[in-house]
Amino acid sequence: VERLVDGARTRDRAARRAREEEGARGASTALERGAATWLIQELKRVGRERGAKGARDVASGIFDAMTADDSEVWPNAHVCTTMMSLATRARDADKALATLEWMKRRSADAREVAPTTHTYTTCVQALDGAGRWEEALGMLGEMKRAGTARNAHTYSALVRAGANGGGGGGGGGG
Repeated sequence: VERLVDGARTRDRAARRAREEEGARGASTALERGAATWLIQELKRVGRERGAKGARDVASGIFDAMTADDSEVWPNAHVCTTMMSLATRARDADKALATLEWMKRRSADAREVAPTTHTYTTCVQALDGAGRWEEALGMLGEMKRAGTARNAHTYSALVRAGANGGGGGGGGGG
C-alpha cells in the first residue's frame, strides 16, 4: 500500500511541476491524470495477483491514506470509481457506498472528485451484488437530484437489480 501511495504521489508531483512550468493555473487537490492512470493500472495488477478481496483491501488502504486529513492529494473520480469496482467484485457494498459518500462531500472542494455516471452505476452494481436491490433502485433518484446523467449501462444495472429482487445478484428474487 505504501509503495503505491508513494508512487502515485511522486507521479502527481511531477505532473504538477510540469503544469507549472507550462504556466498552467488552477491548483487542484485531486490526482493528476497521469498519476491516476498509473495507480489504476497498479490496482488492476494487484487484483489479478491477489483476487477480489486482496485488491479491495489494498485499494481500501490506498483510499484511506489518500483521504486522510493530512493527505496532500486526493484520489480523483476515476480512481475512486476503480476502488468502488474492486469493492463491488469483493461484494463489499458498504465500502463502495462509503467511497461515494466521500466523493459527494469533497466534490465542492474539487470537481475532479465529483461522482460520475460510472460511479453511480458501480454503486448500483455493488448494492445489487449484496442483495440490496431497493437501495440500488434508490440510486436513480439520487442521480436525478445530483443532476448526473444516466446511460444504458446505468439503466441495465437498475433493471438487473430490480429483476434480482434481493437475490444477491443471482437473478432469483427473494
